[in-house]
Amino acid sequence: MDEEVKEPLNAGGDSVQKSKPEFDELKVQADEKPAQFSNQNSIVDNFFDYFNYTKRLLGETFGNVPAITRDEQVDESIKNLSESCRKHEYLYYSIKKLVVQFESLQSSIDLVKGALMDLSGDSVSAHKELSDQLTQCLESIGQQSLYINNMISGIKTMEDNLYNLCDFVLKDNSSKAQDVVYSRVYLDSLLAQEKDMHTYPPESHHRISFDGKLEAARTKYESELNTYMARQKLLEINQTETLVSMISFFNTIVKLFNNGEMPKISKYIKEYRTNPRSFRQK
Repeated sequence: MDEEVKEPLNAGGDSVQKSKPEFDELKVQADEKPAQFSNQNSIVDNFFDYFNYTKRLLGETFGNVPAITRDEQVDESIKNLSESCRKHEYLYYSIKKLVVQFESLQSSIDLVKGALMDLSGDSVSAHKELSDQLTQCLESIGQQSLYINNMISGIKTMEDNLYNLCDFVLKDNSSKAQDVVYSRVYLDSLLAQEKDMHTYPPESHHRISFDGKLEAARTKYESELNTYMARQKLLEINQTETLVSMISFFNTIVKLFNNGEMPKISKYIKEYRTNPRSFRQK
């Protein structure tokens, strides 16, 4: 797979690869927050629909309970998550665009290959020199076609990784955020009742029962909030590393394609599938 591919000559004697289209490297960095593509209908937008629904649900929950103060830590965490997912949204559409470009190139290669096969069957194939050139061209086109298919496959692996990451981060994280908020709502509802409990003696069954509930609710809320925030920090690190590795992989294979180093692409795609994060250092 890694042996050098010969460049076939066309009828004019020029290298066929000179007409090869070039693709731009992805310029977005991990700390950027692009807002493009927000109105396009896609998997990512479906995730944002879910995410925004969850935010509305949290807002309604806060609004329906008297004297509830919105939890600033959870609110800030949700905001950071939204910004982080915007980076993934940008990368997602860049990947989709590249796949379309390569699939179009693949279609063009198939058309050229078909035309050359028709030509090789005509009487002109009796001329050995031209026949040899056609054979060489067909072999090279077949090899280039294989590389292009590998690139499309590798880039679609990035799509799958991105899909899974967004699915996990948005849905699972929103669920965990709800757990924290509901604990906060329950705790605040008990705190609102606390002043009424002073009418009962401290040793009364009613007061002891309430104090136990209040302490348990406070402990549960603090524990869930601390766990959630620690988990959020880890998620942010993981998302950044995943994004950096995706951009690095994306730019590596585009650079190889633009330089005509097609045999190396399969190697990098295999490496990315085996260990995506290996690209974060490159």
